[in-house]
Amino acid sequence: MKFARRLTFASIDSTNTYLKNHLSLPHLTLVRARFQTAGRGQFDRTWVADPNLNFLFSILWKKTIQFDTLKKIELALIHSVISFLKDDFGIEARHKLPNDIYIGSKKIAGFLIETVVKHDHVHSFIIGLGLNFNQLTFPNGIQATSVAIETQKTHHVDRNFERLLKKIKTFLPSI
Repeated sequence: MKFARRLTFASIDSTNTYLKNHLSLPHLTLVRARFQTAGRGQFDRTWVADPNLNFLFSILWKKTIQFDTLKKIELALIHSVISFLKDDFGIEARHKLPNDIYIGSKKIAGFLIETVVKHDHVHSFIIGLGLNFNQLTFPNGIQATSVAIETQKTHHVDRNFERLLKKIKTFLPSI
């Protein structure tokens, strides 16, 4: 798997929203944000992330697929993040339905999947991921953690983002 285009923004409302508004971009376009002003998760929840500390990105998929293939893609992405956390940082994480990744009782990552359905097939979809990486504090009431909190040190954001993308590519080679 190879990304057709990669776009990075210092600040954007939401990577998923950007792709929804630019569906003419090619299949496997990746949009990354250093900061999102209106990041969101499932059920219109807000995704809060400090600037330049986390992984915030979305991928546009434009091949028509069956619903079961979408589920396989979703699970491959979830497993790639869990594998990245374990292999690269020794962090044991788990998938929590519907689209979250937890360490103990604290959320470290979440996925947001938005689909365009035509004739009982997924015509295209956008899958967004927010992964708390170097963020050390979260707003009151949010039970969250990050790689930095779990390892008790900060890490190079860009280098590790590329490592996560490499892991994603190994889990999605033929889909």
